[in-house]
Amino acid sequence: MSELDENENQPSGTIRHKVVALYKFVVLPEEELKLLQAEVEQNMRLSKARGTILLAAEGLNGTICYPESDNGDQVLDFLNNHVNFQGLRTRISYVDTAIFHRLKVKIKKEIVTIGGKVDATDDAKKPIGYMSSCTIDPTKIVGSYVQPGKEWDDLLEDPDIVVIDTRNKYEIDIGTFENAISPNTDNFRQFPDWLHRFAEECGTMKVHDQESSSKQVQCVENPFQVDEEKGTIHNARCLVPVPDEDMPKVNRKPKGVAMFCTGGIRCEKSTSYTIAAKVFPPDVPVYHLDGGVLAYLDAHPDEENSKW
Repeated sequence: MSELDENENQPSGTIRHKVVALYKFVVLPEEELKLLQAEVEQNMRLSKARGTILLAAEGLNGTICYPESDNGDQVLDFLNNHVNFQGLRTRISYVDTAIFHRLKVKIKKEIVTIGGKVDATDDAKKPIGYMSSCTIDPTKIVGSYVQPGKEWDDLLEDPDIVVIDTRNKYEIDIGTFENAISPNTDNFRQFPDWLHRFAEECGTMKVHDQESSSKQVQCVENPFQVDEEKGTIHNARCLVPVPDEDMPKVNRKPKGVAMFCTGGIRCEKSTSYTIAAKVFPPDVPVYHLDGGVLAYLDAHPDEENSKW
């Protein structure tokens, strides 16, 4: 891990700063990660960037903040022109001062932790409950991208499509999509076990019928409603599977599965796992929201037409 001290070349609070959330799934040779770490750190230091960047054999993920410059954006120029990071997914916003105190460039087993065989020797990163030993590789297998417009709204309105919020329950407390179901997870490592149990329940149900569809009964429903005043109890260190009583109510077998997350990275990994592990039959398509909730909110500035 490398850190840039808080007081080193601290830019003035009057300089506008750029905040960049970024990620890319790409195969990076493990033996080259330390050299890549040093290269990324060096270039971040040149632009006085602060924040955290994670590097792993599966890619790069992070959020950084740095002062704007009259000489252009050297940070994004470096990353976008790097042989490993072309096609980097980014979200950019601006603030009046630095929001991070130091720079950390870390090497990890995963850039978003779901567990599995890559973390098999790390008790703190092992999956919670059952998880397939399949290889998760979003560079090869991922759900079908759905744009954050009418196409996604149509999935939300289809009673025979189950829309799964892959975020944790404290995030879902803030808001979610109409008709979406919550896995009620405290952390992402609980998600595979929840998904397999959910799919098993779906497999025992009959295919949708015209009568139930005409009544607009959702194929799957949440078993509970969030208390807006109390919220839900969240324990990020939870090491047990989601309780049976918190599993969703399955009314009939869904025709398709759609997933979403905050910015896109988690649902890319979750749909990659879903397909690789053959969680659902091959006749059940798997989708995910391109760019996540943030992209949807950008595309729907008018709350009146939003499904959020």
